[in-house]
Amino acid sequence: IRTALLAMPALEGDSTGRNIGALVVETLKSKNIPIRNCIGMACDNAPVMIGSKNGVAAVLKENHKNSAVIGCCCHLINLAAQKGSACLPVSVDEALVDVYYYLEKSSKRKDKLKSFQSLHDVEAKKILKCISTRWLSLGKSLRRLVEQWQPLLSFFHGEVRPSSQVLKLPSKLRELEAGSKKATKKGESAHQSKRPRMDTCVPATNIAPSPRIQKCQDGKVLNREESLFMFLSSDVNRVYCDFLLSVIPEFEKTNMLLQSGAPQLHLLWEILHNLLRDLMLRFKPSVIRGTDVLTDIDYKSFDNQRDDEDMVLGSQTARSLQNLKKEARQEVFARIGRFFVTASDYIILKFPLKSEVLKSAEVARLSTIEQARFADVKYFIDRFPVLLTVAEEQSMGSALDEVQAQFSRLQVEDLPAQITMQKRIDEQWGAVSDLQDMDGTFK
Repeated sequence: IRTALLAMPALEGDSTGRNIGALVVETLKSKNIPIRNCIGMACDNAPVMIGSKNGVAAVLKENHKNSAVIGCCCHLINLAAQKGSACLPVSVDEALVDVYYYLEKSSKRKDKLKSFQSLHDVEAKKILKCISTRWLSLGKSLRRLVEQWQPLLSFFHGEVRPSSQVLKLPSKLRELEAGSKKATKKGESAHQSKRPRMDTCVPATNIAPSPRIQKCQDGKVLNREESLFMFLSSDVNRVYCDFLLSVIPEFEKTNMLLQSGAPQLHLLWEILHNLLRDLMLRFKPSVIRGTDVLTDIDYKSFDNQRDDEDMVLGSQTARSLQNLKKEARQEVFARIGRFFVTASDYIILKFPLKSEVLKSAEVARLSTIEQARFADVKYFIDRFPVLLTVAEEQSMGSALDEVQAQFSRLQVEDLPAQITMQKRIDEQWGAVSDLQDMDGTFK
């Protein structure tokens, strides 16, 4: 696969999807490139690009209805994690930003933190910056925060004014957290409270605010030091941080696979389904085994979800939960249940899990070519006839028969190691195209 810049034309008028799309089509025409040769477009998920009515994708579809449009799956993965996190009553990313900037500009504060790191026998490491647009930064930043939790708690205790009322609150936090919010409403059964349905998820407007704007019981706005001290003093906050540390790797693993330099289109369908499957492993195993189509699972049904104590939360989360009273644990379980339901709901709604293009693209995997179907090859030829090379005085039917014969031979071919050991799929197929028979003709 070769990547090159075709042109950089100037856009006249507003930067709308229609105008950008028209410019793309006009540029292809000026280069004598038939629009039918443009079999697909990959882009970010901004409406101006992906919009089905007025985006660039809409213009491309109007000129070539069979073209395939795939939005950035890395972006969608990040959004799925954000949607799930919005059901937790704490803004961990904002706390990370506040801690980072509180320390970053002051050498004196950094030195003071180092003394507490030494006191708690914790390796001195700097707090990492969490950048919302760097989709793999949250896990690393949060892991470092949890590693330094006790030194940071002691540090911010010392940063709070001795006269502050906040210093009197941490000793009562467990009682406050246990009694502040109930996981059950009057008249609900205990089983119902464990797994609220999707429509009971707390909206974003009710999410706990940034630590910098929290209030004390008397209504006084807390300053940054007080807010961060309160954040770190909360056992409930620690549970949510531990939980996020256990689940973020599922999203990061998928994102890292897609951000590799090699083409991944032939793996994309499986990669995205594996993410959904790994999240749904938090539900009952019998539900996963009992279906061939993950998107058909009724994951919102209480009957298909694990009991609280059987939820897959990570060993550290389980230990942290022991510090909470029963009512607080019930609230945490309910919130975490909403996390999984909401993230799964977004993945099923927004990910291209039912894309025929992605499913048929698996035929390009040489490792499973023996079990592949020629019907998937034909799918692409039917959708994009430009892919089929038809020699002079040859009919399309005979050309297709020739391709099928080549495909059948490839399925039983004992491919040499220099092909199978190639890591990039385009390099593998490039080597396959060079295979020759004993008489020197290409296979």
